Amino acid sequence: MDEKITSFYTNAVQRLINKNTLKDDFTLIVFLGISDYINIDVFKSQIIDDKTFCLDGGEELFDRIWRKKIARKIVNSDNGYGILSYQQFCHCEESLGNDFLENVIIIQDNLRSMFQISVEQYIQPNANDKEADIEERPDKLPIYQAEQFVLDGKYYYSVKAPNDTKYKVLPLFQEKKVITVASDGSDDLQTFDVKGDSCVLDIFINDCINRGNFNCKVGIKTYKKHPLTTKFKQRIEYINKLIYRCGGSIFEIPETFEQENFKVKRETTLLLHKYWGKEAKFRDIEIYKNPDEGKELTKVSQGQIVQTIIDEYENSREYRGVRDLLLTAPTGAGKSLLFQLPAFHIAKKGDITIIVSPLMALMKDQVDAIKARGFARVEYINGLLNLMDRDRIIKECQAGMVDILYMAPELLLSYHISHFIGDRSIGLLVIDEAHLITTWGRDFRVDYWYLGGHLKKIRRNMPYSFPIVAVTATAIYGGDNDMVFDTIDSLQMQRPHLYIGKVKRNDISFAINNYNLPTAYYDNFKETQTAGFIEKMVDLGIKTIVYTPYRTHIDKILTRIHGMWKSRSSVTP
Repeated sequence: MDEKITSFYTNAVQRLINKNTLKDDFTLIVFLGISDYINIDVFKSQIIDDKTFCLDGGEELFDRIWRKKIARKIVNSDNGYGILSYQQFCHCEESLGNDFLENVIIIQDNLRSMFQISVEQYIQPNANDKEADIEERPDKLPIYQAEQFVLDGKYYYSVKAPNDTKYKVLPLFQEKKVITVASDGSDDLQTFDVKGDSCVLDIFINDCINRGNFNCKVGIKTYKKHPLTTKFKQRIEYINKLIYRCGGSIFEIPETFEQENFKVKRETTLLLHKYWGKEAKFRDIEIYKNPDEGKELTKVSQGQIVQTIIDEYENSREYRGVRDLLLTAPTGAGKSLLFQLPAFHIAKKGDITIIVSPLMALMKDQVDAIKARGFARVEYINGLLNLMDRDRIIKECQAGMVDILYMAPELLLSYHISHFIGDRSIGLLVIDEAHLITTWGRDFRVDYWYLGGHLKKIRRNMPYSFPIVAVTATAIYGGDNDMVFDTIDSLQMQRPHLYIGKVKRNDISFAINNYNLPTAYYDNFKETQTAGFIEKMVDLGIKTIVYTPYRTHIDKILTRIHGMWKSRSSVTP
């Protein structure tokens, strides 16, 4: 770290201590994460136990004997104040008693709440978590840590927030610098999409500390129709002031949605020809060129989206920082190809693709279609299967005999992921009908509420690194009824590639039939008319979707259809 910066923040800490310590009573000063920014030797005479001050650990380090020793040192201290690290303080908080906790000041790093640890300090989840997916703290997790997780091959813990109602908590960083919009010649910026990844700033700060250098130029993506919250913007301005002192700066980069010149790899095209035919070509999908600015459309090849997903999968295998993908496009645009083709690529590497879908009939239809293309290692598990078939498919997944698995959200949430795939790695996880994750659709499928938290746990607490792809034909971008960023936030997606497509179908129209309604038996009349319509569509060989308000209506209509077909089959030609 630059000596000028270290000196500046060392003096800042000293001023905070001088201003807030009491003259007559002992004050306990706690450092939370600030030792990385200051010259700790300046405070060495006040540190109560310098041997363990900079160490992370649990009861094996800060045991009962150690806590008693700390209490004795405080009792016998002639200084007006003593210093503990937050790690030390949390472990001896109960042992110190109220006499020592009346005057506690915690000086904290208000730029991050996530701290890096070594692989040796990472604690695997409890064994019973794998069986029942019960959210429990690992047995030996230090009490100052809220949780541990793995991101891009590095290990972190999130700190348990200090009690600001019981103790005085002071932020180390109190000066802000407003971020300005980047100029056109800013291609050298390290760019972050903070809307798509809440951890990105914590990771950035930790990386700067590891390098000992904050002198860098950073770009923060912003979205006109989905601005940063006031609290998050203030945090960025605190970081900007720190970087500015080191000679760097943070700039705002308004998202323009400019599409890259993407080249589809030969291997990807060969996969298309293998499963869709030698004459198959990638179709174009209409997307909004810049939905923040207007409704101008541009065309993007299916191949570009497919290749983006494959490349992100390869990034995840190398822990290079995976990005997710969100696509809105109309029904019939070929969204299933966009994740099935990457799934075929992933299968060749031995990993599994999981596709979460809310509709049992759609699962069966897609699985049958994939098998018809010549890919046999695909199955679905849902309520259509009996228990024996479900168990058989799960065992085949664990054994590596199934590479694409369709499943309902309820089933995914009911078990630990290893229940389905054993020790295999997830290559890709797809959320179909992703609008159901938003407040708009959760009443229809309540389990979509919980998918984001569940996937976050899988990606952060387990050795899994995989991209998430969310696809939908129903999504409003921006405004009070925004569904795009609602989906991103709910699924806790990581810096997603955004393809906001035109969802209006020009080949769909409404035909409204008027009837002379009977005064009695109204429901019976509707059911008979609907059953007759379905029978006519079947005779014409036209695929049809019928919507009803309640499941009971479906059962009644099916009963009428079965009655019609039974009477037809009994007629002698």
